[in-house]
Amino acid sequence: MTRLSPGGASTPYLREYRPVTGIAAAGVMATVRNATKAVEEIVRRPYSIEFEYGDTPEDGVRVYVAEWPDCFAAGNTREQAIAELEDALRELAGYRLRKGLPIPEPVGTLSGKVLLRMPKKLHQDAERRATAEGVSLNTWLTTAIARELGPATGSTQRRRKKTGRRR
Repeated sequence: MTRLSPGGASTPYLREYRPVTGIAAAGVMATVRNATKAVEEIVRRPYSIEFEYGDTPEDGVRVYVAEWPDCFAAGNTREQAIAELEDALRELAGYRLRKGLPIPEPVGTLSGKVLLRMPKKLHQDAERRATAEGVSLNTWLTTAIARELGPATGSTQRRRKKTGRRR
């Protein structure tokens, strides 16, 4: 082999290649196994998946991970879309781990219960409205919050026909 020296003249050189063996090889393999194990643990988390179906079967299925805005895939069938999504999630999880970026937690870790403190007058008014509408205070408050939040907008708005949990 030859290489160019800083002055431009070519000079022969010998590069020695040694295979990684022994303790060094074991350390490299352990690191790879640990990274793979971490990625697989992330993929197995109970993330929320959202499905978007085309108008016709030929349009296929798009699938999104709600907690990972940049994780989505598509397929001709629901099963194919999920398989593609798992591959995409593996790639993204590996990338985030390598770069030290945060890994989103599943929304499923939220219980759906909220302790809400409010002024007594507001509590009384809400209770009266719920009673007048013939619903529980919990149902009335949930509806009021949903009304205030409104429909999803922009890139997060999707025609959702079915939402499921990954297992």
